[in-house]
Amino acid sequence: MMKNYRSETRLTRSGGNYVFIPAFFTKSVRGLGFLAILVGSHVFSHYFYQRDDALGGGNAKPAYESTYMPASISSSSDYAFEENKQPQTEIAYSEVVEKPNVLITNANHATAERSSLYLSDQASSYIHDVNGFQQKIKEVGKLLDIPPECLMSIISAESSFNPQAVNHAGSGATGLIQFMPATAADMNTTVSQIKQMDAMRQLDYVYHYLNKVRQGYGEYTSLTDTYLAVLYPKARQNDLCYTLFSKPSKKYIQNKGLDSNKDGRVTISDIDKRMQRLFPVAYTITKR
Repeated sequence: MMKNYRSETRLTRSGGNYVFIPAFFTKSVRGLGFLAILVGSHVFSHYFYQRDDALGGGNAKPAYESTYMPASISSSSDYAFEENKQPQTEIAYSEVVEKPNVLITNANHATAERSSLYLSDQASSYIHDVNGFQQKIKEVGKLLDIPPECLMSIISAESSFNPQAVNHAGSGATGLIQFMPATAADMNTTVSQIKQMDAMRQLDYVYHYLNKVRQGYGEYTSLTDTYLAVLYPKARQNDLCYTLFSKPSKKYIQNKGLDSNKDGRVTISDIDKRMQRLFPVAYTITKR
């Protein structure tokens, strides 16, 4: 029977492939039904074979072409240009639209942190608008050709950034850099008026004073040299052993805290060591 079965089998082509069809099936309705099912299943599988190739494998041509275009391509060239200007991260864009105040505050805060000047934390104890104060310090420093860190250090040494600071030793020195009564008079004001000024207003007088000393004694060369302009301008451009104040003078008594080695003299060397110890960052900064 097996031999007769194989001898009556023939090849039939379907969908471009050859399949074996028993001959006795083609001679009956049942055989024709089976043949229809077999050919149909082969065509069905061939269609999905094409789809599989289109989605990733093989060299078969896709059964259809997609007309979907990326959202970034627009019919309006202006809109496309605006889209290209937006951040790549959509979340950032949506936050700008939905929470502008929060983002602006954070952005300003981050910028302030990156640009904070030396000793700005100390300044915040007395100055409300620290950012504005720092900006004005930078402007004054640029005009005087003094690193802003040096200006911050000098103000810290003289008043700890308290615009109402007064020398309790009796000199009458007042304000951010301890303006003396005679110095205030030269600037057409008084120490009482200076004491009423806020830090931002006093910076105008800081500039006026330091600019006048620069015109009289030359450009500022270091933190120590700039501090001497505030403390004792005549000492500028002298060597380290130069004496500013000595016992038993009243000026020495008013400034005896500057006598680092307690030898009864305040010298440039004492000032230089003090600046280096208190303000190491500003001490090492050179002109930009």
